[in-house]
Amino acid sequence: DADAKKHASALVRNCVEEIKEIVYDAEDVIETFLIKKDCGRTSGITKHIKRFAFNIVDRRELASIMQGISKKITKVICDMQNFGVQQLTVDGGWYSHSLQERQREMRHT
Repeated sequence: DADAKKHASALVRNCVEEIKEIVYDAEDVIETFLIKKDCGRTSGITKHIKRFAFNIVDRRELASIMQGISKKITKVICDMQNFGVQQLTVDGGWYSHSLQERQREMRHT
């Protein structure tokens, strides 16, 4: 039982770490987008050229990065479902829990 609990706990930790990495990646994309957007605030023809260039190149790159992040999210969700990791509420707080552990606890009560 202790080994199974350790294994389930490791699975949950891995999922949480993957989710953290995805969040950091998403934050980086948003910050980069906002910085580039602010850099384009000039006047006249330069403004229009920068805006046009940003729309073509950076938005494609941004879309590609966002698709990558979306794929990572899908993978984590699938992994969590395959490993039986569920999100439960306990006393108003959130924590992740293995489905197998939950079933075991229910049998003991």
